[in-house]
Amino acid sequence: MIARVIGFLILLVILCLALLPNQAWAAGVGVSPHELDFEARSPGSTRTLHVINSGNEESHYKVYAEGEYEGWFEIAPDEFSLAPSESIEVKLTLAPPSKASGEHRANICVVSFEPSSGLQVGVGVKVPAHISLSSSSSLLPMVISIGVVSLAVLVAGCFVWRNRRTA
Repeated sequence: MIARVIGFLILLVILCLALLPNQAWAAGVGVSPHELDFEARSPGSTRTLHVINSGNEESHYKVYAEGEYEGWFEIAPDEFSLAPSESIEVKLTLAPPSKASGEHRANICVVSFEPSSGLQVGVGVKVPAHISLSSSSSLLPMVISIGVVSLAVLVAGCFVWRNRRTA
């Protein structure tokens, strides 16, 4: 009998998690979407993260990029307070170092603190961010090659046209 109840509870938890695929939840904080993708071919790639106070009390929030990617994002607003069930849009603009290129994985952290808590213990979620950067320096040789070939074709065309005209 107890095994059936435990099995039913596990099934219920799995079902609830399956019904919320686009949201990540922790006590007092919810975010949507659950993952961010940045494809930066030019500076300023921006994504929106919706932060929701899923708790029963007003909470203060802080949003930041974790670890080595801390300076890669401009986050606005990065700190704010929300009443219960209130939400806000947070804009994340990718601003990687100028020499960065390739594929990267970063975590955007959203942490909730209760304003009345003297300990400042928070709960939060990590939102994975996939960053795909194209290197502008890798395009330079290709642009130069196309320019040289185009110039060579133009010069050859001029010689052919000149020779036909004089013949």
